[in-house]
Amino acid sequence: MKLFWILFAVAAGTEAAAPEGWTPALRRVLAQPGVQWVLVDASSRRTIDIQWKERETPAPFGSLIKPFTALAYGASHGHRFPQFECPGREACWAPRGHGRIGLEEAIAFSCNSWFRQLAAGLEAGQTETVLERFGLRPPVLFSAVSTLAGYGDSWRFSVEAMAGAYCELMERRMEPTVSRIVRGMRMAAARGTAAGLGIAALAKTGTAPCLHRPGAAADGYVVAVLDRTAPPVVLLVQVHGATGAEAAAIAGRALRRLKLGER
Repeated sequence: MKLFWILFAVAAGTEAAAPEGWTPALRRVLAQPGVQWVLVDASSRRTIDIQWKERETPAPFGSLIKPFTALAYGASHGHRFPQFECPGREACWAPRGHGRIGLEEAIAFSCNSWFRQLAAGLEAGQTETVLERFGLRPPVLFSAVSTLAGYGDSWRFSVEAMAGAYCELMERRMEPTVSRIVRGMRMAAARGTAAGLGIAALAKTGTAPCLHRPGAAADGYVVAVLDRTAPPVVLLVQVHGATGAEAAAIAGRALRRLKLGER
């Protein structure tokens, strides 16, 4: 798979310097109160840089779990996904709703309603094998559909486990369901909840209950996968007291310093 990444980067046009040299530029923007991050080589899984207190302590990551819920559903439903109607209002974060959408749009716009409806079609035995393949343990409170849709704080992971799950996702990018998730993540960075990145990337945002003391209403997360660098990297950023979209904007300011190329 490492050869695949090298060939992909050459074909796409490798951008900027090697990620090992990014640390000073990233820290100039990200080293501020309430911001934590980890940068991982997606091919070797080596941690390039991490600034994260209590890095081994599991935390909820909100909607960052949604792609893996989709993978569990796809594995047990022949990689076929329904379209669902998102009415908005109390069913989703978007008051006007997202209309009738499929998997890619649900990933791009992090549709809560769509993922609640999808998770309702899953059973415990249909998730464990898939999740463990990505280094994620199944939720203890499986019966809560909302947990699989990214709600609450009962499903927790270490930051490096979550970053590693996205590395594994990229390793499997040619598999049927994963390829669709990748399209949704590219859409998220282009015009979805991660549009604040301002660069061409694959991305997913999340907003989760805050566990800090003193606490905030929520913490925002963004995963940005830079698949045109050699090696490709996964950057995961947490911003205290923010939304996932706001985390994407802060991560974007850091990444644009690297002159990776705007959309």
